[in-house]
Amino acid sequence: MSTSSFAQQSEIRDVEDSIIKIYTTQAAPDYFTPWRLLTPRQSSGSGSVIDGNRVLTNAHVVANASYVQAQKHNDPRRYLARVTFISHEADLALITVDEPGFFSDLKALSIGDLPEPLQEVSVYGYPIGGKNPTN
Repeated sequence: MSTSSFAQQSEIRDVEDSIIKIYTTQAAPDYFTPWRLLTPRQSSGSGSVIDGNRVLTNAHVVANASYVQAQKHNDPRRYLARVTFISHEADLALITVDEPGFFSDLKALSIGDLPEPLQEVSVYGYPIGGKNPTN
């Protein structure tokens, strides 16, 4: 394993208890016949645990969601979640899980400063589904 690959694996281990896989059932409105919804579809996305027992995710992950679940790394269970805030303009949303103890073994990530232009950043999550977070 190269030094670069080892460093990436180490970084993933550092954040995997802070990354949540989010499952949704979404039914978007039909703008041509607004009294009905389009056929519901299921999708998934990623979120990051932050302070206050909250998960920060993208608005498009939970937009029009009628059902939201959260899954921790290495835990096969899916927990009922709910959207507490959504900003489509910023493409950000906050969700939480009311299940007692859900957040007890998770590490909240701190929100840092904005990166400088052209500064290298690492992104972790479940971009193509899968069982393990990747970067």
